[in-house]
Amino acid sequence: MLRHVLNMHTTADSEHRCDICGFVSSTRSATRQHKRFKHNPEKRHKCTMCEKAFKTPTLLKEHLATHTGIDLYKCAYCEATFKSKSNRSTHYRRHHPVEYNANMIRRPKPTAIPKYEQQVASSSNVDMPSSSYDTTSLQPPPPVTDQSPGLV
Repeated sequence: MLRHVLNMHTTADSEHRCDICGFVSSTRSATRQHKRFKHNPEKRHKCTMCEKAFKTPTLLKEHLATHTGIDLYKCAYCEATFKSKSNRSTHYRRHHPVEYNANMIRRPKPTAIPKYEQQVASSSNVDMPSSSYDTTSLQPPPPVTDQSPGLV
């Protein structure tokens, strides 16, 4: 708990930048997780049914669904089912755009800064402006009820 408080709450206002690609996070922990997922080629989670391996347990679980045929995710607005969250998100954007747009949020995303520019900025004490990105993320949809308008 103390580690969580120190990582998440005492440094939340400062900027932590990935020294490889320039990704910016408000916490050291998120930057470490970013580096481990985006820049580490190691895939520790191996499929027991084929030769594939994955970086996260969730990606392995979604891959295993292709072997078992079990759908892991369901659309909140219709009867469609999916083996991966990304396929469900694509479905939301294509088939339920009104609901999707009502539930999406926007988060800042830094743009990559080449290592040379990072070194110049840090050696000359120049303040680099925080850049932002426009990435959308789907919030969990509201519960489906029989009284909900426009649902199939």
